[in-house]
This record gives sequence, C-alpha cells and structure tokens, in this order.
Amino acid sequence: MSGTRWWAFRLLTSFALPVALLAGLEIALRLGAVGNSPDFFVPLGSGEAYTTNQHFGQRFFPPAIARTPQITVLERPKPEGTTRIFLLGGSAAMGTPDASFGLARQLEVLLRQRSPKQNFEVVNAAMTAVNSHVVRVIAQDCLLFEPDLLVLFVGNNEVIGPYGPGTVFDSFSSSLAVIRLSVWISGTRIGQLADRLATRLSRGHSELASWEGLEMFVDRVISRDDPRLAAAYDHFEANLRDTIAAARKQGVPVLLTTVAVNLRHQPPFAAIPADLEEGERRFVDELFASSGERLSNGDPIEAIRLSLNALEADPENADMHFRLASAFDQADREELARRHYQLAVDTDGLRFRADSRINELIRTLATEPGASLVDAEQRLAAATDSSPGLPGNELFFEHVHLRFEGNHKLAILLLEEIERRLPAVGRATAEVASTSETARALGLGRWHRFQMDDAIGRMKARPPFLGSSELDALRRRRRLSRSRLERRARETLADDEEISRLALAARPDDLLLRANLAEILAARGELGEAIAETRALLRTVPGILQWTSDLALLLARQSRYAEAVALLQEVVERSPGDDRPLVNLGFVLEQSGDLEAAADRYEAAVALRSGSLQAYYNLGSVRERQQRWSEAAEIFREAIRVGPGDGMPYFRLAAVRERQNRLSEAIELYRAALDRRPEMAAAHNNLGYALERLGDLGSAMQSYRRGIAADPGYAMAHFNLADALLATGLLEEAVRVYQTALALDPANEQGRENLETAKRMATETGPSPPPESGCR
Repeated sequence: MSGTRWWAFRLLTSFALPVALLAGLEIALRLGAVGNSPDFFVPLGSGEAYTTNQHFGQRFFPPAIARTPQITVLERPKPEGTTRIFLLGGSAAMGTPDASFGLARQLEVLLRQRSPKQNFEVVNAAMTAVNSHVVRVIAQDCLLFEPDLLVLFVGNNEVIGPYGPGTVFDSFSSSLAVIRLSVWISGTRIGQLADRLATRLSRGHSELASWEGLEMFVDRVISRDDPRLAAAYDHFEANLRDTIAAARKQGVPVLLTTVAVNLRHQPPFAAIPADLEEGERRFVDELFASSGERLSNGDPIEAIRLSLNALEADPENADMHFRLASAFDQADREELARRHYQLAVDTDGLRFRADSRINELIRTLATEPGASLVDAEQRLAAATDSSPGLPGNELFFEHVHLRFEGNHKLAILLLEEIERRLPAVGRATAEVASTSETARALGLGRWHRFQMDDAIGRMKARPPFLGSSELDALRRRRRLSRSRLERRARETLADDEEISRLALAARPDDLLLRANLAEILAARGELGEAIAETRALLRTVPGILQWTSDLALLLARQSRYAEAVALLQEVVERSPGDDRPLVNLGFVLEQSGDLEAAADRYEAAVALRSGSLQAYYNLGSVRERQQRWSEAAEIFREAIRVGPGDGMPYFRLAAVRERQNRLSEAIELYRAALDRRPEMAAAHNNLGYALERLGDLGSAMQSYRRGIAADPGYAMAHFNLADALLATGLLEEAVRVYQTALALDPANEQGRENLETAKRMATETGPSPPPESGCR
C-alpha cells in the first residue's frame, strides 16, 4: 500500500468510521423513540397541522423544571390569505403571569379589529427564562412556517438564561462556538441520552428539581465590570444578527423592540458595595441612612446632597443610585431621576432586567437590512400617565412583566409599525380596539384578573423581592385584601362565564379561550361542563400533559377516581424526572381513601426530588389521618431540613406536636413559622389556641388579633377571639366579633349559640358558665 493510500486509510478509520458509528447510533435511537424531537414545532397527527413541542425546553433546562412553550396549532403550508406573525422572547414577551392575555394575544385582536376582512395569526413563540441563544434556535424553526414577520422582544434574560454568565442551568463559556456546539448536541438523541445518564450518575441537577423562579438566581451576582458580562453582550449581538440574517435570506422582515422595564417602583435586587476601609464604609452607610430619613420626611434636596456625597465614595452602588433617583423624582427633576433610575438597573448585581447596553445593541441591530425598530423603552416611558419618562407600576406588575394595560400600549406601538412595514396588511378600516374591547375579545373578567394579581403577589412574597420596604408594604396590603378580593372575584364568576362564552363564540377554534372557560366552569363548580371543555381541548391537541392532569383532577372532584388515576399514571409515565405528577396521583389516591397507595406515591416523589416540600406535606397529612403522629412529626422535621426558610413545615410540625399535647414545643414551632411567614393567619390562630390551652388568655387574644390583621376574612380567628372575649367578660366586644365571624361563616352553629350566650350575659346580672369553643 502506498504512503498516500496508507494515510488516507488512517484518516478514514480515525474520523469517518467514528462519525458513521455515531450517525448509526443516532438513527437507531430515533427509530427506537429514545429522547424527544429537538424541534419547536412537531406534527399533530398525520395531517398538515403542527403544534408546539412540549418537550422543547428540555434541550436547555433540566427535565423537571423545563419551561414549555404556549400551545398552538399551525397549518403548513400556510392557509391562503393569512398573515402570520411570530413573537419571540422571554416571559415578558410570552405574557407572564397569564399568556392568554399577553402581548401576542392582544396584538392579534388589534390586527383583526383594524382589518376584519383579513386573517391574522400572531403565534406566541416566546418562553419563560429563555434568552437569545434559545430565541435564535426557535426563530430557525419559525422560518419553516412561512412567516410574514418575526417580532423579537428579547433581552431581560441574557445574563440568567441558558448559557448566560449568571445562569443556574449550565456552565458559562465565553466562546460562542462552544455554546452553539452544545446547543447542537442537545438537539441530538445521543446528546439527550448522554445528559440523562450523566444526571442519573451525578445527580447534577438535583438542586434544580423544581422551578423556583428568580429565587434560583439569588447568589448569581454579576458586577458591571465582570468580563463575562462583556462576553454575554457579544453573544447577544451575534445571536440577533444571525437571526436577522437568516430571516433576510428568506425574505422575512424582523421587527425588533427595545425592552422597557420598571424603573420607578422596582428597587435593585442586589447592590454591590465598594470595597472601602471600615471607617469610610461606616461614614458612607450613615450618609445613605440619613438620605433615606430626609427623603421620608419630605426633604428631597437634602436627600440629594447626602446621596451624591455617598455616591462619590461608592459610585457603583445600585441602592444609592435608586435612592438618588427617588430624591430627584420627589423634587420633580425627571431627567436626572431617569438617569439614576437607569443607573440603578445597570449596576444591579442580579441582572433580571435588560440594561442600557442591551437596548443600545437592539437599536444598532435594527439598522441591519431587513430589520426595523419599535423603541418601546422610550415610547412606553413617554406614554406613562403619572410621570412621563419614569415607567413604573402603572405599566408593570413588578420588574419586567407588563400589566394588561401595558401590553395593550405596546401592542398599539407594534401595530403601527406592522401596518407601515407589511404591505400585505393593507388599509385598515376600523379604529384601534380599546383596552376594554380587547379585554372582552379575550374573555378577560374579574376572576382571571384576580388570578394574575395573586400569582404576582406570590412571586413578590419570595426572594429576591424580600427585603425592600416598598415591597414589604405592598405585601402587607395584599395580605389584608386577598380574601376580600377572592370573594369579590367569585361573586362575579357568572358574569365572567358569560364574557368567556361570548369570546369563544366569536372564535370557537381558540384553544386558550376554551381553556379559560374550563377554568371558570371549574371555579363555579360546574364540573361536567369543565370536563367537557377540557376533553374538547385534548381532542384538538392530544397528549398535552397539563390538560390531562387538569382533566384527572376534575374527574376526582366528581369522585371518578379510577378514571383520574388512569390518566395521572399516564402523565407519570410520560414525565420521568418530574415529581409533580406523582404528587397529583398521590392526592387523587388520598381523596379516594387509599392512603397507603397515596403515601407510596408521595414517597416516590420525595425519592425523586428530595426538595419536594409539597410531597412532604401531603405524606405528613396521610400519616396524620392515620394518627401515626410520630411518623408525621419526622416527615415534617425532614421538610424543615429541606426548606428551613419556609414557615409552612414549622407550622405543620407544630400542629402535630399540639395533637400530641406537647404544647410548649408547639408554641415555639408556631412562633418559628411566624418568624418566617408573619402573614400566616392560621399560625397566629393556632398559636393563640395553644396559649389559651396553657391558660395564657391575654397572649392568646393578642395572637387571634394578629391573625385577623393578617387575614380579615379568616373566620376561625374571629370565632376564637370572640370566645376568649366572652370568657374574660368583655361582652360587648364579644358580641361584635361574633357577628363579624358569622357574617364570614354563617354555617357555624356553635358560634351562633355562643353569640346568643354573649347577648344574654350582656343583659343579665350574675355569672354564666363559659361557652364551648367555636374553634377548630
């Protein structure tokens, strides 16, 4: 064999053979249905319809916390006469807290209202927590579906999203080539199999087995001069540039929007103080504290002076920039206020918001051929009602997610640009739909508004939102009003159902309208109709795990446990690595009375993810129902170990100790729960009852009053306070409190008897025996 042939043979065996073997393995894995499709859209049955791939997120996130795209159905080829627009980005683009009422949905309503003779599809291809690395991949798949326009609303997650320098999902690389190779490998079945095996062997994702929102990133602080941040900006620019180029190659225009964030009412999440000598640090901190006092006392000029002095020594401190901005704001110096509000974002160590550099890059990229710009950062700021140039809570739920009204303003800005850029849209024949008209078209009523506010309230009650005095005050207001707001929302469910049915009648093929109607019917207790609507959803898009779980839980509410169990077992089998289906299955088995089978599922959930607090709570509840108090106590002790910062496991263990008549230990545990969650009305109530059993009636009444303050709609705390007042002879107040309690819970017969006793004692002379307690 000649030398040339010998080297050719060596090259063949060294490279071509391994490649051929890997290609053969990849084909075999695909034929064996190992792993999931890497595509964003997958075929729906054997026809021409496609739907979003609910496993797509597993390319970029651990399976148990993988984010899922919005469910949609598309035809390929595109129906004649259809204008198809794709919206890409993160959770702000998707429409958190409820994408049913987000930007894509509102934009579609506006387009259809303006040009009713044309057919518009605005496809929500955004996903929670994704950044430009993922958006580039999604855009490539969207381009296969004949889009007329791509809208890119991306930038908030560039640091914390997959492959970012502040991510928790994977390691960061400054090399874009390495990242793109990793993305490509994640799309192969070999890559998926390798990742699954590595996870099982190392349990590398064991700490990320449940989605905890922004709390997952609290230790990922990135300073403004961190070289990894510069690399992230370069990656962002390259990903968007390549997306624009790919779209241009197919003749598809791209509309970029800068990213508006809450400047005025969202303090920084993590200030990074300068490394100063101890004495200078103390002096600067005193200046900062004094500036806050002056600002609170209505003296913004002195607050400005003190803040400027502090910033001279600590110029990259985000908290100080926010304080100075607030002082300028109070002094009506809006331009200076805006400058320092923006600097507070730019120097924030937890980079959950698009900063000024991200928006500069977007503006630059919008000058590329085939691209255009909606400068949402500037134009939404100008559209604020309270203070032009200083967007805040009137537009945003919290730091980045737009309220319904904020999304409506942004949809109008996009509409204007779309009508200029797309000749196919044609001449509009109607006025732009108002906010209320858009809400009606989407079936938005009080119930879903309450649900959105409640979801955001729960988000704000967790780190990293904790610690801000402004947000603490907001949470206190929410605790005082939540029960009242929920009652009011439930009172209007019949009206909401009518709104939802009218919207669905106008668009009977709209999946989200049908899903929201099913939710309202379930809330009203119309289980049969809710089940029928959910089955209709699953007939349209079979196999959606969330809808299957919803159907199972609805069936369980009708005591159709065998059907519910069968459905949830299917979900468990199709969700390896996810503890939530196991918890749901255990819950249905528990409801059916099969406590041991339920406990087995809860234990399996705990074994799958040791941090599954809900599984611990439910398992502990089973042991309580079986009166196996020692086992229940051990389960809740383990829950405390898993979640030491959460008040609930302390509360649950306290209740067990109270059952065991270990009252002193129960009291300490209730207090530990309240140290962590002072808004827990049930813990205040139970603490009061335990104190009362030990004979400390005065402290018990204080606890009952705190429980009422935490939740004025919590009837049991009212009843227990009234019992204590009656026992101490405070009869007039007892009568008033009983009346309030009975207005909240008219069915409490013992409370009604005690009220009559209090009234009689108030008009008689001489003592009467103490009443039976109306509590628990």
